[in-house]
Amino acid sequence: MSSDPDHTDVRLASESDTYQPTGEAPSLPPPLPARKIVKTVPYSGSIRTATDVMKRGDRIDDFEVEAVLGRGAFGVVYLARQLSLDRQVALKVAANAGSEGRTMARLEHTNIVQVFSETIDQSGELRLLCMQLVPGAPLDAVINDLAQIRTARGHWSGADVLASVDTRSKLTDIFDPSALRDREALADMDDLEAACWIGARLSEAVDYAHRQGVLHRDIKPANVLVNRYGQPMLADFNISFQSLDENSSADERFGGTLAYMAPEHLEAFNPSTDVTAAAVDERSDIYSLGIVLGELLYGRSPLASPPRCDNRLVYLERLAACRAVAPPEVIEGAGNAVKAFSYTIARCLDPDPEKRYATGAELAEALDGVRELRKHERSSRGNGWLVRAVKKHPMRWVVIFSLFPQFLGSLFNIGYNATQICTHFTEEQHDAFHRLVIAYNVIVYPLAIAAGVAILLPLHRIWQQLVSKEPVEQSKLDWARRRSLKLPMWLLAVAAMGWLPGGFIFPWLIERMTGSSPPGLYWHFFLSFTISGLIAVAYSLCGVQYAVLRGLYPRLWPRAEKFRETANEELPNTWWRLVLMVGLAATIPTFASWTIQYLAPDRNDDFLFLLTSALDMVGYAGLALTAWASVKLSRLMDNIMGIDQRRIT
Repeated sequence: MSSDPDHTDVRLASESDTYQPTGEAPSLPPPLPARKIVKTVPYSGSIRTATDVMKRGDRIDDFEVEAVLGRGAFGVVYLARQLSLDRQVALKVAANAGSEGRTMARLEHTNIVQVFSETIDQSGELRLLCMQLVPGAPLDAVINDLAQIRTARGHWSGADVLASVDTRSKLTDIFDPSALRDREALADMDDLEAACWIGARLSEAVDYAHRQGVLHRDIKPANVLVNRYGQPMLADFNISFQSLDENSSADERFGGTLAYMAPEHLEAFNPSTDVTAAAVDERSDIYSLGIVLGELLYGRSPLASPPRCDNRLVYLERLAACRAVAPPEVIEGAGNAVKAFSYTIARCLDPDPEKRYATGAELAEALDGVRELRKHERSSRGNGWLVRAVKKHPMRWVVIFSLFPQFLGSLFNIGYNATQICTHFTEEQHDAFHRLVIAYNVIVYPLAIAAGVAILLPLHRIWQQLVSKEPVEQSKLDWARRRSLKLPMWLLAVAAMGWLPGGFIFPWLIERMTGSSPPGLYWHFFLSFTISGLIAVAYSLCGVQYAVLRGLYPRLWPRAEKFRETANEELPNTWWRLVLMVGLAATIPTFASWTIQYLAPDRNDDFLFLLTSALDMVGYAGLALTAWASVKLSRLMDNIMGIDQRRIT
């Protein structure tokens, strides 16, 4: 991980450099007991500048120093006790310049370190910033711990984040029941979910600051504190730009850390360019946050950097040249959520500010969508060969599930025609029937195939783009998802139009071609084609519905903005199809068996007995299969919509 200590101002209460990952989130310790209030005294010590270090017991203004939390180019941060209120605070002692206190004082947000007060010491040279004490660890230290875990076992978890924070923090925190929910939720997340959750909370903090007219302009892991509840807190607004405050001086309005600067920030930082600080806006903070999130998940920066050189200006120009080129998406791991996260980071890091997320709220929404998508993927992993096959090649299985039931219907149709209809034909009628079979198949099969191709081809093209990692417009993805949900009914309609007309066309043309027809010809053909078609339609509906919901629809989310909300808009209309699926698959074969037995002229016919027995077995098997599939698909839809998060096998 890249960092620049010269720009690291605020550090956290953390002195331990040794970390032993346990994979568990330890329980929170009890809060510190209250202490007696001590009378406030003026400064007693030996520091003269902001970078001088006070020792334990030294007092300055209303504060008594207890320990050093961190130090940097701008000053020193202490663990101190505010004597008048008898509370522990983080006391930042810096040179009396800038307006960090006024900047941060206007920011009251759960994920921003709160400023309580700002005072000037008696000498007038030092500015004292009394801030919220955040027991925990700086994010850069947590990232280092997580990188070790990732190297050892290939992944980390939210519990590892909490374990790192608890191990590194020597301070206890006041028990906060409302924040405990976040700790429990984080402990149950995997690495991608945890990175998205932390990133979304930071994005909300950045968005809040931006709406208050404050730019941070030095977002990096060292300036993010993670408390004992796993909540990230943005700190160190020392070089923030107050875009709405015209009284800010130029030197306090601009700065940053090279490794986390956006391209326009680097150019503005370079005195040899004409780019000014005005080019650095909200989207520059989004860029920096994207780098931080990439480091958090992958343990390294998602951006390449040129080799270091002694000439700072030359290095600055080389770094700006590297940042001017869009970085490749980093995709490590399987699943659509991984791709969605990679897309989100890549959009944050686009060299063109116009193509980045415009606000922190947009980025937070995208990250929360990725997290929800990942949560769905984790709970819907199946181990069966069919689940794996459908999820890997959903379009292929849509075709298979569409065609295979047609062969089952054909077997019934051929058997019934041969035993119940053709045995009563004259030779002339036999000849007419065979000619009609050839003509009907020559016409209907190409038409049905053409209709199926017309329905599937546009969707298949978008699917191929996703598989080949080509960029796909969001509007096309939205269209593809909605179309995929309609596939079962559209393919059902194609199959029905191929089968059902035959029940009328065959007897009518045979009668016209031969001038006569055996008794019951119309009824038998109607029964033959209708039952065959309904069997084919029922089971193709079941199979295609399974392939769409288990494999295709969840894969059409390479971007996850508003994942749950959109799914709740698109999926509810699918419920009645599951009911129809079970009803058709269970009742049609049984109904066909009863009808044939009732209408058959020779009920003792052996083939008729085998046929009706087979239909009964198909009906029972269909009921069991579709009922099982319906329950699975119902739970799957609930899972996608966020209604039921139980694991789906």
